[in-house]
Amino acid sequence: MRNSIAALVLLVSSLWACSPQIGDGPLARADGEYARGNYLQAEGLYQAYLQSTPQGDERWRVWNRLLDICLVVNDTPTKAVTILEAMILEFADRPERSAELTWKLAEVHTRMRNWGKAAETWLHLLTEESVPTDRLWEIHHNLGKIYQFQGHYDLARDAMSAAVDNAPDGPARATCLYELAQAFFLLNNNEQARDCLRKLLEAQGVDPELEARSIYMLAEIAVAQGDIPAARDLFRSILETYPNPRAVETQLKLLQ
Repeated sequence: MRNSIAALVLLVSSLWACSPQIGDGPLARADGEYARGNYLQAEGLYQAYLQSTPQGDERWRVWNRLLDICLVVNDTPTKAVTILEAMILEFADRPERSAELTWKLAEVHTRMRNWGKAAETWLHLLTEESVPTDRLWEIHHNLGKIYQFQGHYDLARDAMSAAVDNAPDGPARATCLYELAQAFFLLNNNEQARDCLRKLLEAQGVDPELEARSIYMLAEIAVAQGDIPAARDLFRSILETYPNPRAVETQLKLLQ
């Protein structure tokens, strides 16, 4: 395993053009450069520590500092993927850390719209015993969104259904119900879409914007079913609350 880690460390190292030689107190120097905003110099010093100290006590902190530089400072998610893959291999014997890193990797792939890799990574998290059960709904929700972007509406429906089943009452479950309704609507299953939206709207404390979006979808369902008077009433009811009032006005004009 150490040989594989060393190879990945060298790969990460090649991503940076500058790698200063370390002297006394390499991490003190690296932290100082980071604090002063000299991120390129800090990267080189942190990377040099990882190369020269394979058993170092500070490796977890140093890896995470490099990850922060990639994701927060430089916005280089491709480099972050390489770092995360190296970290996952190095900390494979620490289940909680492995799950945390895999979650971050799934988020980065999702952010980059690498849908295939993102779905694969989120699915892997469902097999990680160290993932808290109260976060399972987030995994299913992310999978549902990915499948929807890919046009796999049947898979999106199944994932969102699982998200609804696992989400806590409140904003999380309301969001999942809306997404599930959308999946049903895209599958032309209007009755089940309506049922989801009604459950959402019956809940207490629904976010006003989500409520307006839900009513908009109900209006779309009414149009699809030929109930134009009901659709008009629904669209009129959200003229003041829908995030894009012009879209509502356009729909009303089309229904005149």
